[in-house]
This record gives sequence, structure tokens and C-alpha cells, in this order.
Amino acid sequence: MASANLTCPVSIPHTRWNLPVRSAGHLKPKRCGSRLTLAVMLCSLGTVAHADLPLTLEEVIAKKNELTIELGFDYGNIYSSDFTREINQDVLSMSFGMRYGITSTTEIYGSVRGAAHQARSSIPRGGDRGHANGVQWNSLTIGLNHRFSPDNKTPALLGYLQTEAVENSSPTGNNRFIYGKTWSFGVVTYRRVDPVVFSLSSGFRGSWKRNTGESRSVLPGNIFHVSPKLNLALNAETSVFLGARWSHKNGKREGEETVDINATQTSLLLGAAYAVSKRSTLHFDLSADISGRGGANMGTLLRYTF
Repeated sequence: MASANLTCPVSIPHTRWNLPVRSAGHLKPKRCGSRLTLAVMLCSLGTVAHADLPLTLEEVIAKKNELTIELGFDYGNIYSSDFTREINQDVLSMSFGMRYGITSTTEIYGSVRGAAHQARSSIPRGGDRGHANGVQWNSLTIGLNHRFSPDNKTPALLGYLQTEAVENSSPTGNNRFIYGKTWSFGVVTYRRVDPVVFSLSSGFRGSWKRNTGESRSVLPGNIFHVSPKLNLALNAETSVFLGARWSHKNGKREGEETVDINATQTSLLLGAAYAVSKRSTLHFDLSADISGRGGANMGTLLRYTF
């Protein structure tokens, strides 16, 4: 039995912009005036920027001197096959993050992430089979969210800039840290038409060459993505969203050789969120491939604001 050195799948970058839907209290008899509307999670799983979990439209960016902590669990599965090999991989990741409002329109955030994975591979028609298990610390992310304009006469406009300040570039259990080799930036615009919020986000993730501990340097490939979404407030505590994401990724290079082709991918995005209390919210989301071989991801995220 042959063992396979298989790594965790690369996540498509996205921003967890949680755009709010105004309280649905005006649509029903008042029963709890202190309850606030639940913001919608507008993204799929991944290891990138986390924007705000607002409870009102005015709080898309954390309030000045306000601190929010978040704990997330994600599960992903990828299956791929060709004429030479079949691969099936499960990944369970955990993240812990913080966000802090430095002004009324700007917040900083950071998160750490680790993952456990199990991969199985086989060569068709009686070939060798292999498997690989591992637990690995993945990254430390630092970023900045800024609101350029609110939702008034024109749609709201927000932007983000982030870097994977520290990454573990090793494809095996041996840690190999690199610093500041991956940067992402993007914008989000949205318009509220009670009880619906329409949003559109786009972003770019650039990756520089890094040493993975093997004989040649690796250039992972840049990614551009666009994601339209529709968000709906069901009541004052619950909201859901439906969306899609299209992405384009440049082929990976090892040394001077391109080892992957350029690829596009389209995913379906579904999610829900629930206001557990005035200060805490619970989010669920699912991302599934419509095209491409990215597999599927689902996860949950708990946020608490002090």
C-alpha cells in the first residue's frame, strides 16, 4: 500500500461581509423591543477576511472601541478523478478571530486557523491505494475593513485589505513558515429594499513565490472572484441568504514550469443566521460547486460582541 502526500484544498478567497437587514418588527406586533435584526452571512467558507456581523444597518463596521470575538468550524470535502488517480479528501478546520473598531468607519481584524485532514487516493484498475492524515496550523490573518459610504442616495460601498501575515507553506506535517506572501483586497456594495438586501462583492487574491521545503519554489496562482447575493430577513431574529460565486484562478507554477491550467469555478451559496442574544449571533453557511472541482464546504460561526 502506497502512502500519498496530499494537502488540504486551497480555499477560494472571500469576505464574510455580513450585511444587515432592517428589523422586521414593523411587519408584526411588537413583542420584544430590545431584540435587534440579525445580519446575514454573505459568503462561503474559507480562510480569509471576516468583516462585520452587524445587527443594524449603521453597524456594518464595528463601532469605535467595540471588540468582537468569533469562533468558527468549517468542514470541506473534495473528490476528483482522472485516468491516473482518484482522490477524496475531508478537511475540518477551526478558526479564532477578533475585530476591533478603531473609528466609526474602520475596523481591524485578525484570526488564526488550523485544520485536520484525511485524504484517500487510488490508482484505477487494481493500482495502489494510499491515505494520509494530518493536523496542521495554517495561517495568521490580519486585515482592515473600511466603509467608504453608507446606504443612502447611492448604494453602500465598503472595502477590505488583508494579508496572510504568517502561513504554513509545508505540504506535509513539517512546519515551514512564510511571512506576507499572500495579499487580498476587494469591495462590497449593497442596497437595502426592506426586507431584502441586494449585494455584490468582488476581490483579488495575489500570491507570491514561496519555499515549501521541496526542491523548487512554488507560485500558487492568483484568484479573482465575483459574488452576487440576495439576503432576506424572515423576522427580527432570523435571516437567510442565497447567492453564487464565480472565480478565476491562474495555474500554479513550480520553479519555471506551469503545472496547472488556468481554471474557473462557479459555486452556489446558501446560509442562515440567528440572533442568540443581543450580543451573540450564530451563522451557518454552505458552498457547493456548480462547476469545477472545488467540492463542497459547510460551516458554523459564533460571534460575541463586548
